[in-house]
Amino acid sequence: MMSGIEEIKKEFGDCDWMRAFLNTWTVDAVLWLINRVEELEKKENQMDEFKKYTRKGFSEMRPYIPGEDLSNISIADVDAPEEGGMIARNPKNHKDQWYVAKQYFEDNLVLVK
Repeated sequence: MMSGIEEIKKEFGDCDWMRAFLNTWTVDAVLWLINRVEELEKKENQMDEFKKYTRKGFSEMRPYIPGEDLSNISIADVDAPEEGGMIARNPKNHKDQWYVAKQYFEDNLVLVK
């Protein structure tokens, strides 16, 4: 953890507004702020720890039919079902189904022959 105003200025920049801001704070408040920034950076870094994985098996899918009942299909908030999208299912639990966006399907999957 940083200690001292020079390290704080080095980390956050040497600008008049930051100096004025920090001068109104107690040492404990500044240390708390620094600790909080470090916690948030650590959390952000953990979110960036995505790794690439390949599937071991196949995906079972069928075409999405516009207007069909999707009450038992999981749909991500970012997706809007459209023609060309697919419905995937868990091969070991056929009731576990989800919508696969058209573009994702076209970019990543091909029919097994």
